[in-house]
Amino acid sequence: MAEEDSLFREVDEAIRHDKLMAAWRKYRMPLLAASLALIVVTAGGSMWSAYQQKRAGESMQQFSIAQEQYAAGDFNTAADSFGITADIALKGDLRDMAQLWESRALEKAGKEKAAIKQL
Repeated sequence: MAEEDSLFREVDEAIRHDKLMAAWRKYRMPLLAASLALIVVTAGGSMWSAYQQKRAGESMQQFSIAQEQYAAGDFNTAADSFGITADIALKGDLRDMAQLWESRALEKAGKEKAAIKQL
């Protein structure tokens, strides 16, 4: 009886192994393609996130420089710097704020029409 159980187990393991190998041969390319796609999407997401963070840092640095110029009374240069900040900022609140400060600097520089146009 022990030999029969051993034989059945061995046959069962061989059948399972054959089925597993058949499934691997059938599905290995889709599995490998899905794995590769997952790696590429993850890497792309990381690169995009790093790009956005770098761009946001540059925007904030440029905005800070523009505010220092504005505080020093150099309104023409500050307006240009705020314009650069608005161009660097991808979208959102910083872009809007830079455009408002650019308009404010233009008004202080005596360029009311340009300030109104900016708004």
